[in-house]
Amino acid sequence: MIKKKVWGVTKDKVFEAYLKHRATLIDYAGRVSGRSADAEDIVQEAWAKADHLRQTGGRTIEQPLFYFYRIVRNLAITGYRRAVKFEDQAVQSETFYDSFPDDRPSPEAEVAGREQIVRLDAAMADLPERTRIALEMYKIGGCKLVEIAAFLDMTVPAVHAMISRGLRHCRRRLDDE
Repeated sequence: MIKKKVWGVTKDKVFEAYLKHRATLIDYAGRVSGRSADAEDIVQEAWAKADHLRQTGGRTIEQPLFYFYRIVRNLAITGYRRAVKFEDQAVQSETFYDSFPDDRPSPEAEVAGREQIVRLDAAMADLPERTRIALEMYKIGGCKLVEIAAFLDMTVPAVHAMISRGLRHCRRRLDDE
């Protein structure tokens, strides 16, 4: 191993190869991984592996440039596989949640529904009081015609006719607007 001291730092052929070919290694990592944003991280990790091997006194790196290309390639492929696996899991989780029906109305439908409620409230306000009460008891309260007739002290056919008139009035008002 050839070592030189530059500015108090020992330089060897591994470090020199890294510095000299760093830009080309980054380009290579971007091409192999398909993600240029991760290329610099891949090259940095390759340097960390080489530096660790160098400092721990492991085997000697005879051809550092080929070593870097091989490590960069392996890291890029591993990163690509992880990314694909992560994306597949994300797609699977999206399709899982997409299988549930969305019960919420769209914002446009919600606004239209609120406007329709305001118009219905105005139409109900136009009705005579007994007709409004009968209609509310029947449609909102779920009461039977017999119960409404007893409450209003009327006959069942009269309550039925009153509710029918009230519904027609409300439908007309909603259709007009």
